[in-house]
Amino acid sequence: MDYDIAIIGGGPAGYSAAIYAAKCNLKVALIEQERLGGTCLNKGCIPTKALLHTSFIYHQQHSATNKGIKSTITYDDQQAYRYKDQLVDQLVDGIQHLINAHKISFYNDHATFNDKHTLLLKQSQQTITSDNIIIATGASSFGLPFIASDIKFIYNSDDVLKNPLTQTDITIIGGGVIGCELATYYHQLGRRVTIIEIAERLLPEVDKELSQNLQMNFKRSKIEILTNAKLLNVAEENDGLSYSYQLNERSYTKFTQAIILATGRKPNIEGLNLNSLDLKLDKGHIKVNEHYQTNLDHIFAIGDVNGKIQLAHVATAQAEDCIRYITNQPMIHQAKTIPYCIYTTPEIAYAGLNESQAKQANIDYQISKYLLNSNGRYLIETDQRGFIKVIFSNKVIIGAQLYMEHASEYIGFFTMAIDNKLNVEQIANSIYPHPTISEALKEVTANINNQALHILTFKR
Repeated sequence: MDYDIAIIGGGPAGYSAAIYAAKCNLKVALIEQERLGGTCLNKGCIPTKALLHTSFIYHQQHSATNKGIKSTITYDDQQAYRYKDQLVDQLVDGIQHLINAHKISFYNDHATFNDKHTLLLKQSQQTITSDNIIIATGASSFGLPFIASDIKFIYNSDDVLKNPLTQTDITIIGGGVIGCELATYYHQLGRRVTIIEIAERLLPEVDKELSQNLQMNFKRSKIEILTNAKLLNVAEENDGLSYSYQLNERSYTKFTQAIILATGRKPNIEGLNLNSLDLKLDKGHIKVNEHYQTNLDHIFAIGDVNGKIQLAHVATAQAEDCIRYITNQPMIHQAKTIPYCIYTTPEIAYAGLNESQAKQANIDYQISKYLLNSNGRYLIETDQRGFIKVIFSNKVIIGAQLYMEHASEYIGFFTMAIDNKLNVEQIANSIYPHPTISEALKEVTANINNQALHILTFKR
């Protein structure tokens, strides 16, 4: 065989697996048909957050007159996108440097299976063989079947991250994570935004209190939200689109200048020639066991393509565990708590159990909640409402839900606390610096023992 491991896909799952394998002294091939970094770095996590950061700064300065900042500023979307592209290029170059430094054979090509151990690289017409093959091809946006692909002014998330939209009236189909983040971006630029969501609330998979707070904040910000609404059809009209939707068994028609489809993602398996291997699928995703093995024990699938949890940090964890299994080492991430982050304003983050899940599991639990309007540093930085809610069982943290600025930076602490079964005293008895938002971590945990200084006891 040419290689110990060949990996198809250079996103977080693929390049991480390649580096972990190289650190285990395996001979590794990594094949990526586009750019290293995959969707996350090139079309997802990083460009989205870069643009959200620019719009956040713009929006903050417009609303900072009470802080003594008075100026006339404009948003140059072309420059913002150049900033985003430069940032992405820098990170892609960094990954390429790591691949080279670990002496990983990198092929910028499209791989397809010739047989169970052989890959054909379509552009170069080269074949490579490998003892083990990992499929890490990710997922991509998909449209709605009743919307024709040639209608103008309809975009997906890839489209709007590639080129800026000039329209001032934007409708987003889908109130999940991608839809809510894009709504935040365009609202912060002063655009008129409408969200259509088929479920009864935005972020239907998220803790109800978190999603309700975001929904209320969006409504206060004049973002129009239509929940329990089903899109029926779309047609071009003048320099925009007319669309019909069903709400409460009635049909309505509205006009918008642009529609963004944020309705979900599908696994990238086309062109791999999986049928020739008789590889088993599960609802379109590659079916794997607890070791990320397919029904062929030397072929593995990690990341979004296996349909488990579509998060970059989960893909990276799966990559390490997959390589550990292949090299006969114990897997370390399977029982770990997964943190979730949503980069709206304010941010949402959560890990472990929420109250509803604790009830369903018949767990004897307590809840402590800390409102950040009593935290000096938080008030200095933002006028957004914020809170931390923590679920305890026998004074050990089992879950946390955060609705606050910088929530994504603090959820890692709670993830670590849950995994290590930290109790109230282990967290609350430490000294936290002042003035910092981190003081809230002490307050929300000390509250379980009625020892919080800045909470009129909130627990149940």
